[in-house]
Amino acid sequence: MEKEGFVLVWAVCGFTEDELEEYTEYDYENECPSRFCVENGINEDEIDEDFIEKAVYDRIFTDASEFLADCSYSGSFVSAFAGRKLPENCNGMIIVYDYEHNSNNAENSDVVFLGTAVYKKL
Repeated sequence: MEKEGFVLVWAVCGFTEDELEEYTEYDYENECPSRFCVENGINEDEIDEDFIEKAVYDRIFTDASEFLADCSYSGSFVSAFAGRKLPENCNGMIIVYDYEHNSNNAENSDVVFLGTAVYKKL
């Protein structure tokens, strides 16, 4: 549900930029939610598309704080994920701001829910 001040983080493993875009894109023509929202039980009507941050990098990460370091507002929440080991082949992330959610439906083993943290707009 929409909740200001919360951030949700997923690790993305083995995606290309195009695959991540396709995975997170709402299909406006057919009015279908993104696969990301469907697989994770997120009501797309409750999130603001402007508050989703996603990226694929050209390297593999082993610690969540490494790929979160350059994200928006990371200074206020990266410590909540410091030391968190990532799955093999983790090369990206999806972050949703101002939403609270507690689980990963795990339909896609290449997208792993890491958790929720409180953040502040600095």
